[in-house]
Amino acid sequence: MVNARLRRRPWVMWLQDILPDGAVSTGLLGPGRALDAARRLERTAYRSAERIVVISDAFADNLRTKGVAGEKIVRLYNPSTRRAPAESDRKLATDGVPRVLSMGNIGLSQGLPEYVRQFEASTELESGEARLLIAGHGVAAEEVRAPVLPLVATAAAHHPK
Repeated sequence: MVNARLRRRPWVMWLQDILPDGAVSTGLLGPGRALDAARRLERTAYRSAERIVVISDAFADNLRTKGVAGEKIVRLYNPSTRRAPAESDRKLATDGVPRVLSMGNIGLSQGLPEYVRQFEASTELESGEARLLIAGHGVAAEEVRAPVLPLVATAAAHHPK
């Protein structure tokens, strides 16, 4: 922001996460001076950026609720690459079994380990009428992929119930 202002040039902010909100939801920040300072910096950055690129409609909605003008917000999804599915994976995609897909960061704020436990414990899903698929990486990935969670499929492996 300072460099752009000194050079009298517009700048674009590309948001991959809404950090003050993420820090609060994971317990890294609570009420107090640090959170107040983070919120002030956030508001200043949103005001000074010429455009703000977000990776989802939820991010755009979040910014609008914080007073950011809609015409300033541009949504661009993150690109993704993956290996071509093996023949056995392609057959799974046509078996008629409903799938629940989570794709993206497997971090602290997504709550995926508990979601997986609840999915597996569901009496409604006992018959295997649905599959939970999780693709991504992050600090909670090992917990989500733990052997006690055999329903989880990742970009690297598939473990049907």
